[in-house]
Amino acid sequence: MHFPEAAMSGCSKAQIKNWDHVDWDSLGDELRAMANLARELGLWVVVGCAHRLTQPNRPHNSLYVISNRGEIATRYDKRFCSHTEITGWHTPGRRPCVFEVEGWRFGCILCIEIQFPELFHEYANLDADCILFSAYADDPMFGIQAQGYAASHNYWVSLSVPTQMSRGLSSRLIAPNGEIQRWPHRRSPGWPSDCSIWTARDGKSLYTVPSHGGPRRVMDRSIETDMSTTHEAKRRQNSEGRRGCKSRTSEEEVFVVRDWEERL
Repeated sequence: MHFPEAAMSGCSKAQIKNWDHVDWDSLGDELRAMANLARELGLWVVVGCAHRLTQPNRPHNSLYVISNRGEIATRYDKRFCSHTEITGWHTPGRRPCVFEVEGWRFGCILCIEIQFPELFHEYANLDADCILFSAYADDPMFGIQAQGYAASHNYWVSLSVPTQMSRGLSSRLIAPNGEIQRWPHRRSPGWPSDCSIWTARDGKSLYTVPSHGGPRRVMDRSIETDMSTTHEAKRRQNSEGRRGCKSRTSEEEVFVVRDWEERL
């Protein structure tokens, strides 16, 4: 399950006006509660949250990766910060974050980092199969850039933004050919959008699970053909000595995206 930037803690300059006003103990309790629920449901969760550092250092802007065992598997700290963030709000991170789930390699990107193509090149060199891009933004150009990176590097991109920012930029799942495969539908204010799950367990069908009912098919045969073409392209890249990833058509592919309304 992929959440937006700062979904747990609230976003600096938006919900957070002063770090001294943050109840860090309560925030830790909420993270532990989410980890327990992830273990109960057997889900991997990636959630945006500020990460406190020792004084006088400012917090990291981070993505926590929680495993299906309810453990913090790793954490990504935003490396490229805006001028406002770097001068008054956040301490930048130092390294990329790649984690693996059932043979699939995931990389993490936060908000304004979409403007730095070298980060996406770096994840391509690290053999990422999918980039988890979390943002607190409504700039439609972010979505266009994400499609370009997906197509250029032949990997999946999941883009997650909060509901209140989705007038200009919506959450979406982007295929390695750059095409948008799925995005949530807006419902009444104050309600999160559909929680969508794409699966290719049988290599034939992809489904979404809306919050109000059972699964329904959302992808047609043309998209399935595109997926097969993508795997073939990656196999060709491997044979030619360029970056590629293993073909996993016989394995289960599961991906979850939720467009979340922050309530802080």
